[in-house]
Amino acid sequence: MNKLLIATVVSATMLTGCANMSNEQQGQVAGVAIGTILAHNASKGHKDRGVALVLGALAGGFIGSQIGASLDERDRQLHGNTTYDALETQPDNTVSQWNNPNTGHSGTVVPTQTWMAHSGTYCREYVQTIYVGGREEQAYGTACRQADGSWKMM
Repeated sequence: MNKLLIATVVSATMLTGCANMSNEQQGQVAGVAIGTILAHNASKGHKDRGVALVLGALAGGFIGSQIGASLDERDRQLHGNTTYDALETQPDNTVSQWNNPNTGHSGTVVPTQTWMAHSGTYCREYVQTIYVGGREEQAYGTACRQADGSWKMM
C-alpha cells in the first residue's frame, strides 16, 4: 500500500509539467510528493507509519499550494534555471541563488552529493530553499542527468 501511494504521488509530480495546472495546483502536487517522501523516510520502523504518510502528504500539499500560488512564471523560470545550473556545473556544497526583484521571492539550490548510478549516469542529491513572503520552505531531492543533458528529478 505505501509503495503504491509513493509511486502514485511521484508519477503525478512527474506529470505536472504536462498538465494544464495552475501554479497553486502544481505546488500542491509537488508538496504532496515531497511531504510523503519525507514522512516515508522519517517514519521507518514506527508503528504509525500510515498516519505519518497521510500527515506528511497533507502538510506538504498545503505548504506546496501556498508556495505555488505565490510563485509567478518568472520566479519559476529563475528557480528552474538556477537548479539546472547548480546540478550541471556546481561542486557539491556550493550555494546557487536566484532572486526576482519584482516579487521579492528568492531561493537557493545546493547540490550535496554526487555519484554515478549503475546505469552510468550521474545523480545528485540537493537541497533547495524558497523564500516567499518572509517564509522559508526547504525541500530535499535527487536528480539524475539524462542522455539529452536534462536533469530528471527522481
